[in-house]
Amino acid sequence: MSKLWALGDPHLSAETEWQHAVSLEVIEWVKNHPYNQPGNEAILAGDLIDKYHSSPPTHELIVSFLMAFKTSKVHIVVGNHDIDKDILSETGQSIAYNYASHLGEKYIMYPYPQEFEALGLECVALPYYKAPTHCLVDLKSGSQPLSKYNIDAQKPYDLCMAHHFLYEEKRTNIPEEVTLDVWKMLPNTKLILSGHVHVADSLPDNYLGSLYPKKIDEHGLRFTWVYDSDTKQWLKEEMPLLCELISIKYGEPLRAASSSIALPVYTITHCPSPDKARAYYGDQVYIRKVVSSWEHIRTNQDFATIDEARYKSEGLISKEELMERFEQMVLDDASEWKKVDVSKDVLIAAVNFIKDVSEDKVDTKEPINVPAH
Repeated sequence: MSKLWALGDPHLSAETEWQHAVSLEVIEWVKNHPYNQPGNEAILAGDLIDKYHSSPPTHELIVSFLMAFKTSKVHIVVGNHDIDKDILSETGQSIAYNYASHLGEKYIMYPYPQEFEALGLECVALPYYKAPTHCLVDLKSGSQPLSKYNIDAQKPYDLCMAHHFLYEEKRTNIPEEVTLDVWKMLPNTKLILSGHVHVADSLPDNYLGSLYPKKIDEHGLRFTWVYDSDTKQWLKEEMPLLCELISIKYGEPLRAASSSIALPVYTITHCPSPDKARAYYGDQVYIRKVVSSWEHIRTNQDFATIDEARYKSEGLISKEELMERFEQMVLDDASEWKKVDVSKDVLIAAVNFIKDVSEDKVDTKEPINVPAH
């Protein structure tokens, strides 16, 4: 009984302490997974690396991750983070971990749209690619955009693995111009899966979700898909929570992760510097970000709630109404700012500055003149 194991974006990185730690957790999870066995095959949805231009320790993680697979084959669909976006070529593109092709014949990369076979299934890879033209321009043009890659659009493929936003009529928060209508491009394909989107629990089944959240708003379930060669069936399986991002106010006690196996990573708000947060909470705590009081004006969770109000059932509220609500929210919170000796005049100046930035009236690189306090 063999299985094809499909996984979402790993985003491996050693550029920060917390991502390095989470990347090691991802590698251990893969290494010990019951589907990670000879005779099975794995397919990765892209974005193995978090940033193309990364240091050697990050590439050591990439090698460790790939070598952790005991499966007979590892199919790699290239993602947007895996390529150098500044390189355009008629013959190819620069892939950050191109050396993977030298690790062994079982590692197979798909940098362009192409057919392939995985565990006896007829598959199509729709990776993110840059050359010779931008992928969306190329794949959205013409009535048969895949014909140039010798892909028969009418063929009943078993699986399409993509690294794109997928176009769906009911979706409203992803602009149509950045999506691919894979159902229209490959109308007879039995299953379409995609990486690129980091959260999958509130979206259609087609998205796998990244292997861990990178930002606070990326919390949610992740899934793997597994094809059983005996039953000829696909099974969607929930992934364990490997990392939990937790936001706390400076001075508050640390909260534990909700799962015993999840690595807790903290965002510390109302804190002037990473050094101060580190001195208070200790060197053993993983800190993703420190948010000062000034930044907190722009990242306050209440502001996110106000921003959501723009998408009411009757349509968008005006920018003016949105900023009026924002100004009132900041001034209502004046008691907090008094604790750090910030006057009401300074608050109003900050609000006005943010209003101007939102309307592209201010060059944010210029110094900001605010009343003295």
